Amino acid sequence: MKQRYADTQATPVKPTKTRWNAPTAKHAVRFWHLRKAAKNEFTKKVKIGWKEYKILEQPPDEALIDGGTICYGQVFYDRQEIYINKNYRKKHKKATLLHEVIHAIDEQYSIDLKEEQVVSLTHGLMSVLKDNPEILSRR
Repeated sequence: MKQRYADTQATPVKPTKTRWNAPTAKHAVRFWHLRKAAKNEFTKKVKIGWKEYKILEQPPDEALIDGGTICYGQVFYDRQEIYINKNYRKKHKKATLLHEVIHAIDEQYSIDLKEEQVVSLTHGLMSVLKDNPEILSRR
């Protein structure tokens, strides 16, 4: 059995047994909120202009196939729905959501962006938001 050392003086410390105690009712409520938050990573709606889009996570075989290609996300302007492929990591899903929101803004305000421009805007905005998390914090 390997021994762990508490400091740099090489004093051996006997490993302690850790035991998980059953949660109390207070803990159970807290864990329930964490599980619920983990399932719903995104807000359920986003308002763009006068339209309110529902945000839905879907397996790719249900809604996210376009021309035989599996998509990271899709926006349906007429139904006012944004679908995010749930098979990806949280960071990728956030970028996909931002990408689809930019498409919805483009459609709402008739900007006429090309896909390459939407991709560049997505990467640029994700970088700014990551490097400056306080930029949108409430004060």
